[in-house]
Formats: sequence, structure tokens, C-alpha cells
Amino acid sequence: MPREAELDSRLVPLVRRRAIELGLARRRWPSLLVPVSLAATLVVPWWATISASGVSWPGIIATAVVFVAGIGLLMGGRGFLLTARGKEVAAAGPANPRQEWIFTGSGWQSGEIEPAEALPQGSGRQEVTGHIVKRWADAEHCYIALHDGSSPKATAFRVEPSLYQDVLPGDSVRLLIRPGTGVIVRILARDRHHR
Repeated sequence: MPREAELDSRLVPLVRRRAIELGLARRRWPSLLVPVSLAATLVVPWWATISASGVSWPGIIATAVVFVAGIGLLMGGRGFLLTARGKEVAAAGPANPRQEWIFTGSGWQSGEIEPAEALPQGSGRQEVTGHIVKRWADAEHCYIALHDGSSPKATAFRVEPSLYQDVLPGDSVRLLIRPGTGVIVRILARDRHHR
């Protein structure tokens, strides 16, 4: 996961630009000149109030209002608004709560994460290989999701806390699974994904 500063500087503008391209959002103003002009016009009523009342309560209140409104216009000038289509998409909510972005080793794709218990039970030694696409823990257990690079879904396996600490999203791994349980018992091979 990128650091917060990197998300703000690179990912958020990319998402906004893509939302505009898809017609889900639009810029609040066609250019930054509009909010700057509006903020500048606030000087006229402020000056009239200061000229009439001097430095008194009405003048202080007018100064505070102009300051807050001007900052609000300038900060909101780079804002984005949802289009009608964007509001429909937002109102619909997530299509599937199990939907995730999956790193396949060569790029990102959208897919689901299914529990390992849904896999057919085999006998003897079970090994799985792929890329770690997600890891998480709840109150009782630790989990990792593994993607084989081609399937539409990733598979979630339960893992011991000591093994959980040894893998990160993006790692390419070969794992030994306890047959029929979906529990990882050993990491047989791991290739660390370097950023």
C-alpha cells in the first residue's frame, strides 16, 4: 500500500481525472480564474463595511466573513462534483462487497476473493502458488488472499500469525496447505515484490 503522501500526490489526481473521463464527475469551475475572481469581488462589500463602520464589531465581522468565504472559494475552486451518472453509481453502492483489486504480477484487475473452503478437498500434500494480493486479520485469525495470475478470483487462506508476518502483498509464493482445511502450514518459496 502506498504511503499517504504518495496517495494524495499521485493516486487521488489519477482517480479524479479518470472519473471525469468516464463522465462520473466534473470540475466545479471551468478554470481557477472563476473562483479567484469571485474571491476578489468580496473585497467590495468588505471595503464598504469598513469605510462605513471603521474598526468596530461590524467591520470585524465583515473581515471574518470575507476571509472565510474567500478561503472557501479558493479551496473549493479545484473541487469536483458528481454528474447525474456519478450520483447513480454512488447511490448503487459497491456491486459486491467481496470485489477487490487484484495484482496479477503483470498488472491490476478487478476480481473477487473466495474462501479456501470452497476449493475441492484433496488427499495428501496440497501446494498452491501465486501472488499475495491482500492480507488481513480479524479478532481470531489471520488471512492472506492468493491469486494465480489468470483466474477471475483470488482465494483466501487462513494462516498462522508467524507465517502471516513473513509475506506481503505482491509477493510471489508457493505454499503448503493442510488438505481440506484451507490453512497454510508452510511457506515453501517466496519471491519478494520490490517497489
